[in-house]
Amino acid sequence: MTVDIINHLTELGFTDYEAKAYTSLVKKSPLTGYELAKVSGVPRPNIYAVIERLQQKGAVLAIGINGGVKYAPVPPGELLGKLSKSFQTHVQEASSSLSKIENISEVEYIWHLKGYGNLGEKAISMIENARHQVLLGMWSSEVPLLSSSLQKLRVRGIEPTILCFQGNPADMCDFTGRVYTLPLKRENGTHWFVLVVDEIEMLAAEIPSDADSQGAWTKQKLFIDMATWYMRHSIAVAEIVRSLGPRLRELLDEQALSAVEGVSLATLDGKPWLDGLLQALDTKVSISE
Repeated sequence: MTVDIINHLTELGFTDYEAKAYTSLVKKSPLTGYELAKVSGVPRPNIYAVIERLQQKGAVLAIGINGGVKYAPVPPGELLGKLSKSFQTHVQEASSSLSKIENISEVEYIWHLKGYGNLGEKAISMIENARHQVLLGMWSSEVPLLSSSLQKLRVRGIEPTILCFQGNPADMCDFTGRVYTLPLKRENGTHWFVLVVDEIEMLAAEIPSDADSQGAWTKQKLFIDMATWYMRHSIAVAEIVRSLGPRLRELLDEQALSAVEGVSLATLDGKPWLDGLLQALDTKVSISE
């Protein structure tokens, strides 16, 4: 318990010695400097400098007793209240100051992210800060992660456009609204995740089943346009195939069929792309209203 308290205090800006001294005073006080050094484990040569810093932080009070001085802690509730107020004040002032010096022309970085947790946090932040448009391509495995954030979007009147990539057509994404299905199966066991928000930022990731996820976030217009193009064209293809079904083969000429059969990225159970897609989309209507 004491170790946890000290860790929390150091996170709030206390040094290790300061945290130990304050915690010891909370347990027992008032104490002289000598007594405090003994019970806290702070070396005697350091104790008075530690006490002085604690007094500057408003965490310790000096009490005159029998011609000497002993020290007592400011009650934890009062101290934490002051620290919280001070933190909020610094955050507001820093925000105001930084906004005055912020470079208006943003550098168009590409940030690399590693790990499923980091990717999820970034995706949730992007979705929850969206202003008018969310374009999302994902597998059903990401539904538990993003479901709450997507529901909040609808409460704000933003209807996301979702393209479900799913190898198993019996396990589609379960959302209401503009949800489309384009069943894909990657042979190496990985799957893709693509998120474009307000057409100003995007996150793309490859998520393997047995290793760390890798992704990239950017505001570079070229990549955003390419991701948007890919998503909207994939939706269009999925809807054309769903709508025309088996008749599609009759409507395509030899050149078009050859081009379609050349699509090798998305295979379903070893079938050619068009055959697998026709079979998968035949099992479920791909737009939920």
